[in-house]
Amino acid sequence: MINLDRAPDRMARMARLLGEMGVAFARVPAFDGRSLPPPAAGAGDSSWRMTASEIATIRSHQGCWDLFEQSGDPACVILEDDVHFGRDFADFVAGERELPPDFDLIKIETTPNKVWLDRNTERPILGQRKLMRLASPHLGAAGYVLSRAGLAKIRSQYQGFECPIDTALFGPAAQALTIYQMVPSLVIQDNGLKGKNSSYVGFASDINRGRKPKVRGVSKIKREIARALAPYWPPGPMRNKWRLSYQEVAFE
Repeated sequence: MINLDRAPDRMARMARLLGEMGVAFARVPAFDGRSLPPPAAGAGDSSWRMTASEIATIRSHQGCWDLFEQSGDPACVILEDDVHFGRDFADFVAGERELPPDFDLIKIETTPNKVWLDRNTERPILGQRKLMRLASPHLGAAGYVLSRAGLAKIRSQYQGFECPIDTALFGPAAQALTIYQMVPSLVIQDNGLKGKNSSYVGFASDINRGRKPKVRGVSKIKREIARALAPYWPPGPMRNKWRLSYQEVAFE
């Protein structure tokens, strides 16, 4: 579980919740974005760049991967410290579960966004919960299961991160990974719960990332068509897309 030293209230909450469920955990001190040096002078706005917070989040998850690698365990659950838990979380973590032999990542988190799932890969995992291959990006990295095979792939694929952690793990950049989604999900972040509440009004943060090169002409048309009709997995002709389901993953 990732936790900032300057967020003891979050630590206390998570320790209480996990303790009540009888779930043992290891705290991984989060890397603090405030400790990062400011951008180099003269960097300008012409280059795409990540925020200090995003870079710190990557380093924090890498700390979890290091601990997992040293443990010798076949898989681990990685959590950020602002999640809410579903009713079966303790049973999932403590029980003997037969996980898919080919998985790299299992996303146990959800967001208010709809995603594509492969109906042909559906398999029961715990009560009414099931696993389905994730067939489109599903951003957010607050709760996931990582296998040893997945760790090796991530280590070799991301020698240097050029995008936020959730984009690398669960976005278009993750096409080489075998990812399952738990349906319904077991965890959700604060902002995910607020997104499911129509009475909540949030404010987008003002992030200056610089300028991305604009896509124009035929390339832009192709990108928009691909975005709507061709989720990145499974590969193959459109006649295979009937097996996909487009839905919002519930949280229970």
